[in-house]
Amino acid sequence: MTEVRNNSPLVRPATCCGEAVSFRTPIALLFALLCSSAHAGSPPNPNIAIQWNRVALEGVRASHLGAPMVSRALAIIHTCMYDAWAAYDDRAIGTELKGALRRPAAERTMANKEEAISYAAYRALVDVMPAGSGSVYAQQLKELGYNPEARVPGVTI
Repeated sequence: MTEVRNNSPLVRPATCCGEAVSFRTPIALLFALLCSSAHAGSPPNPNIAIQWNRVALEGVRASHLGAPMVSRALAIIHTCMYDAWAAYDDRAIGTELKGALRRPAAERTMANKEEAISYAAYRALVDVMPAGSGSVYAQQLKELGYNPEARVPGVTI
């Protein structure tokens, strides 16, 4: 093992894999803080998109799909969620129908956005990753106060 010699207070001797290593304390401290804050926990009230993303990841684990299929499925799910949200936003433009789905200003409430996003996520998940549809997806929808059996007039599923 080689010895690290440096009189600087910023350099501290350390070992890694049996070898002496030096690192700059402030940089290491910053890295440690960033890593610990990234895993410090989730926000107490995550937004609806984060909630559905977590459910989607549970579906990924249950479905045992390969990486390309998972990427495609997540892209579809997030696109559906975006399009549902865009219909209730003042300026957002949907991916396919542009502004054709825009709801009237009186309907552009947070509750309506969350409901639209929830149904879009649920229906997309059931379609592209059916492995967890009977449990995880419907349970999430029910926990949010929505009915998994609800049908939207004019929409064929």
